[in-house]
Amino acid sequence: MYQGQVVDDDADQLALLTRIEGKYPHTPVLITPVVAEPEEIYTVRSPRWEQI
Repeated sequence: MYQGQVVDDDADQLALLTRIEGKYPHTPVLITPVVAEPEEIYTVRSPRWEQI
């Protein structure tokens, strides 16, 4: 996915990666299976330690 849009698909992950790297060089592109239900997102909070 790039900018919220599916830009390509292929069962062959190597072919998909090769095409994505050619179309979007030096650009982060999320490669993940698209499913009907979104994945659950977990947020882990941690305390901040401040010096007094």
